[in-house]
Amino acid sequence: MTFTSRVKHHAGQLLIKAGVPEQQIPSRMKSVGSYMILLSCAAIIPLVLLDNVPMAVTIMLQLVYAALMCIGLTLAVDEKK
Repeated sequence: MTFTSRVKHHAGQLLIKAGVPEQQIPSRMKSVGSYMILLSCAAIIPLVLLDNVPMAVTIMLQLVYAALMCIGLTLAVDEKK
């Protein structure tokens, strides 16, 4: 399984467990992906505004940013073959 198929599979399973109807899952995945991209930007703001942030916090926020951005883009963008 590729990264994209794994992310979409797990997101679909979570949406089904949350009670989202089957027909609405693709549109909800795009919506969730867009919100994850916006949320990833919020993870970087403390690093821009604050000086002297501990290294562990910096690394953690950068990892959160990267994960949210990758997963958000995977869900929000459709691949055309």
